Amino acid sequence: MIPLKRHIPSITNEHGFVFPTVLLIITVIFILFFINVKIYQNEIVLTDHHLDFLNVETLHQIAIQKLKNDLRNNPEIRNTSYNFPNGKVNCTINKRGNKSFRIRLNIRTNNDVHFSTISNIKITNFSQKNEY
Repeated sequence: MIPLKRHIPSITNEHGFVFPTVLLIITVIFILFFINVKIYQNEIVLTDHHLDFLNVETLHQIAIQKLKNDLRNNPEIRNTSYNFPNGKVNCTINKRGNKSFRIRLNIRTNNDVHFSTISNIKITNFSQKNEY
């Protein structure tokens, strides 16, 4: 009599082919899963840093515009500070010429991110007042 179902013991037990292959596939799946979790965590940190940078850039641009308006009204100011909803900007102003100024901005956001920059600005139309 011929057996209808033939078992091949070398590929069905833990010493054979199927069990190590399944273990390898499960290990690769776990490794890929944990790599994706780590990539996601890094993306969250990167997004937080990007938002902090955008916040600093926004504070910088708003402070420059406000400082230009203040210098049009009073070109003799040397130190000023601006408080905004998302941070604080301290400005130190040095007059370089008739219409040019060298400014140092110290920016601190509400998330305790610090940024400092030095730049030159030129003010024209001292009598013109722009309100933003």
